[in-house]
Amino acid sequence: MAAGLVLAACASPPAVLRDLEPEARTVARVLRTTDRAAFDALIARMAAGDVSDPTQQAIRFHAYLRTGVVPTYVPLASDEAIRAYVRVTMTEIRELRDASYARCFAFLFGSRTDEAELIRLEATLSPATRTAAFRAIANLMTSAEPVPVSVDEEAVWHVLDNRIVPALPAWLGERTMVLRDARARDLDRTAACDVTAAVYAAVVDLPGPDGAAVMRYLLARQMMAGL
Repeated sequence: MAAGLVLAACASPPAVLRDLEPEARTVARVLRTTDRAAFDALIARMAAGDVSDPTQQAIRFHAYLRTGVVPTYVPLASDEAIRAYVRVTMTEIRELRDASYARCFAFLFGSRTDEAELIRLEATLSPATRTAAFRAIANLMTSAEPVPVSVDEEAVWHVLDNRIVPALPAWLGERTMVLRDARARDLDRTAACDVTAAVYAAVVDLPGPDGAAVMRYLLARQMMAGL
């Protein structure tokens, strides 16, 4: 892996990425070394759009990474890289919720194929948060091991039901039912955002293998549009 990273650091970025910030270009260089097919597909998507505005390019690049690259690395990354990515995700949830609960809900539970919607949500995030996300994605990729981590869903829900949900703020009350019930989430989208944010905040500091397993599970479910 170390030799590959040296090669990645030395490679020049494609034209569609040259105006992006260094953190974004780092992600591209690492991806080119670790998964050339995924890199070529990502560059083709970038080249198909308007390349004249670096800000819009960064927004699109992050949106594409979130849906086309990050899910591959969630089972492979180290526990600490997962924890760092969850912390960035928590910031993203807060910023989107501050903008509107509709955007927060769309981010957490909306379509993963509606490109225009994904880009609109990415545009809501602050530049600083996007930069932090690029760093976290690079960490996911560089920490990846060849064998994926297996997550026991039953064990994860045991931790959620017995350690996480009881520790959530009391004001959430019975609204925690949105964790399991998609219909309840759709009926109370405010609760869906608030409860999800609270769960991430509780899980990110949960030590040991239990915390890592729950974080991986929650990220994977989010990327599939639902907890």
